[in-house]
Amino acid sequence: MMVISMFVREATISDLFSLEVFRISDPVEMKSKKENEYLTKLYFEETVRINEDGRYEVSLPWKGDHLPLPINKDIAMKRLETSTRKLHHENLFTAYDDVFKEWASLDIIENDPVESSSHHHEHYLPHRPVVKQQGTTKVRPVFDTSARQVGSPSLNQCLESGRRLH
Repeated sequence: MMVISMFVREATISDLFSLEVFRISDPVEMKSKKENEYLTKLYFEETVRINEDGRYEVSLPWKGDHLPLPINKDIAMKRLETSTRKLHHENLFTAYDDVFKEWASLDIIENDPVESSSHHHEHYLPHRPVVKQQGTTKVRPVFDTSARQVGSPSLNQCLESGRRLH
């Protein structure tokens, strides 16, 4: 008798009945994944454009059946406070802040409006510093698109994804 034992830290009981948890896929499902990859690529090709500043813009490939993203400003602010304390403690705050200032000057990012409008939905990307001793940028932000609130999806769960690269 063959017994397989697995340790799955972040899976619910219902997830354990999914073959995907075990990296097993149904051939019919594989076909639909290939179709989905094709449609996502087609969507990219149809929505990519060069704006008036000469920059590429593309619409995000939202899944048709995704749950709504929550307004998660509180989570993002708590993550920012934790990161800020750590950066000050390690004397890296100025270098980290300089990255954001440069991005703002290049119009890559924008400030959050002081008064949030109820006419649009907001979702924030928490970030954390990654320190690399070698290289031109010692500290850089990494955005956490898998961050989520209990009972709500992450940004990653709402977007189509491409093939695994590994």
